[in-house]
Amino acid sequence: SRGQRRFPMTLETEEQTEILQMGVVFNWIEGEFGIERETLELAMMKAGDGRSFEYERDGSLELNGLGLGKMCGLRVMELKKEDDLVQEDDKENKSGTQETKE
Repeated sequence: SRGQRRFPMTLETEEQTEILQMGVVFNWIEGEFGIERETLELAMMKAGDGRSFEYERDGSLELNGLGLGKMCGLRVMELKKEDDLVQEDDKENKSGTQETKE
């Protein structure tokens, strides 16, 4: 399914102005679609912009410092967990090894 949301660069209240971080985007995706933010990779959809973002590495980056402009598209991809990769390797090894009987 598709999700669209506008995120302001700053959130202003009477007491303070808070600069929003990429973590807000990851949190929204987790809440909206039920995909754990630690398992996501967000990739820029603009041609020629190969940047991607992961929560652990980029969650604290400030939105206003990323140069995203007024509107950008992010592709949401679910990263494979290390446990899943090990299980896939085990399956491939088992299916690729065949014993021959004489």
